[in-house]
Amino acid sequence: MKTGAKAFASLLALLLLVSCATSAQIVTNVALVNPGERLPPQKVVAAFTQPPTRAYREIAQLETMAAEEVLSSVSLVEHMRAKAAQIGADAIVVDQKNETRKTVSTPLGAAEITSYRVLKGIAIKFE
Repeated sequence: MKTGAKAFASLLALLLLVSCATSAQIVTNVALVNPGERLPPQKVVAAFTQPPTRAYREIAQLETMAAEEVLSSVSLVEHMRAKAAQIGADAIVVDQKNETRKTVSTPLGAAEITSYRVLKGIAIKFE
């Protein structure tokens, strides 16, 4: 293989590895209040740390988790906001209490403890 082709193949493999690692490190779970209600996706979703004074209704509970050592709280909020946009929310209200969870897995008999940062919030629709 020529040097240029080798370099391209190496770069492509690295990009694939990085994209897989990044997408696997953050997850937002959604519990819809009314699973039968489908709202159109939104382009802009506001983020609040306190409930807004404007009238709204809750459309979902949100929980975003990421490996503790990898992502900042801002990254968690942005992922939560993106998921809320997909379900048609106008805004999210983020609970400021960050939580840490630990899981224990035993791949091939060796115990491995993983810590996750957890951020909770609600997705809302303005009245």
